[in-house]
Amino acid sequence: MSRSTRHNRDSKRLLLQYCEGYLALMREADIGEILSRQKGGIASLGLGAGGVSYLFLMDHHLQGGQDSLEQAERWWQRSIEESNSPVAFLEPAASRDLAMPIRSLLFGGAGLCYLDLLLAILRGDRERARRALSCWRSLLSQCAEGQLELNAGLAGNLAGAATALALSREQCLVAFGSELAARLENCVILETGGSVRWPNTHGEGVAHGTAGIMLSFLLWSEASGSLPPWWLKSGIAILLEETLMKPTRLCALSEHRSFLCGGFAGLCVLAVQAFRLYKEEPFLAAARGAAHLALEFPSKLPDLCCGRAGAAAACFSLATIDPDGAWLARGQELALSCLLCERSTWPVAGLYGGEAGLAWLALQVRTGAFSGPPGLDLIRA
Repeated sequence: MSRSTRHNRDSKRLLLQYCEGYLALMREADIGEILSRQKGGIASLGLGAGGVSYLFLMDHHLQGGQDSLEQAERWWQRSIEESNSPVAFLEPAASRDLAMPIRSLLFGGAGLCYLDLLLAILRGDRERARRALSCWRSLLSQCAEGQLELNAGLAGNLAGAATALALSREQCLVAFGSELAARLENCVILETGGSVRWPNTHGEGVAHGTAGIMLSFLLWSEASGSLPPWWLKSGIAILLEETLMKPTRLCALSEHRSFLCGGFAGLCVLAVQAFRLYKEEPFLAAARGAAHLALEFPSKLPDLCCGRAGAAAACFSLATIDPDGAWLARGQELALSCLLCERSTWPVAGLYGGEAGLAWLALQVRTGAFSGPPGLDLIRA
């Protein structure tokens, strides 16, 4: 056995042990005690109890077991209880008047409707699913057309609709996602030369910029089987070509290149999804190029949004379309390096800023169901 093979085997073994230990701990955890460590975001998927609920949901979906579904329900119920708190959706580093928008899937109240819907789908409870979707739709009806980005606007909800549709072929979900896609398409600005953009977005990254909205369209097209907008393929190709040619266009600072939110880890996920949909070699080449740039300057942080876990998620995603590229091994190494962060030092509990994001990576290693970032990729188990 080669040294690299033995190292990969050992990395996998450690991540499997970590996953088992984390899930066991969260099953017995005092949720209130865990959330009391946080200064904000206690209810959301990205930062709070909602993220742990999502993790147990996916554990149930991928491995079965009624206990994981009950744990998902327990953590979701606590999210609902905390949702009226003044710090329920507050960015922990922000002042108390800078809460995340209620419409945000990953960081706001829309994520709790989404979780309720996923719970209903996995329980086979169509009436509960109908109520959850109605609540979600009502909440987004208050969302102004200018609120478009993935992190805080319509695009994140379109991605969520796509991931829900991948679990259930309910016609009402098709109608809901189609409405969101139409609202986003009505706002697109087509530039001379084939590039596209949307108003009131910031840059070209996944979280706040053009790439995130494009990703949501790709996910919806795959999940629904609908044709993507005619301008989408060329728009993605131009964005990838220009940013890969001039990395400082996306990230002025080299230490930000590995970020999922605004760096090349996010563009790698976009390129992977574009290759899945269009099956064109330049998108695979772009995904590889983005991954190399993301790995060139690894983040010093551990989390999924701005840390090594996000780069690991990009590697796992790329491994699904490029299995011979050693991306799985690179992703496992990055995930393993996050274990150097002591549990008590994680500032939040959820998926994108907290330890649940690392557990999500370990769960993928455990099940072999590799995908991209949670809530922003289809589970292809």
